[in-house]
Amino acid sequence: FPSHDNGGCFLWGGAKIKTGYGIFNAGEKYYRDHRLSWLLNGHSLTEGLDLCHSCDNRLCVNPDHLWEGTRQENLKDCINKGRNERMNRQTCKRGHSYFDHLFINSADNRECRLCKNEASKRYYARANKLRRNS
Repeated sequence: FPSHDNGGCFLWGGAKIKTGYGIFNAGEKYYRDHRLSWLLNGHSLTEGLDLCHSCDNRLCVNPDHLWEGTRQENLKDCINKGRNERMNRQTCKRGHSYFDHLFINSADNRECRLCKNEASKRYYARANKLRRNS
């Protein structure tokens, strides 16, 4: 069961999943630890909202450290606190430097300009081949 840390977090001591969240088996249903804590402390889960940690500790089940927010609010909180691993990367998956080849798309996502151009070339080559064959 939960232990305490210096930040006021109640740390889950049970089973964990590979993403770092605790998990609890309640009969035939599995709950993430923080969601179960939220429910057991008299709150309800709002459809379509994330349950977010203000403490940024995935194992924290302290209901005072939890808040409901949209996925966008949760991601902005993550980025603002420097926790988004993808936003901290210096290169794309093919090793191109974001310093030299960064492209911000319409959804405010980072993309590699070189990889984006290569993908476009492949797409149009396939489209042209299909047109010629029909």
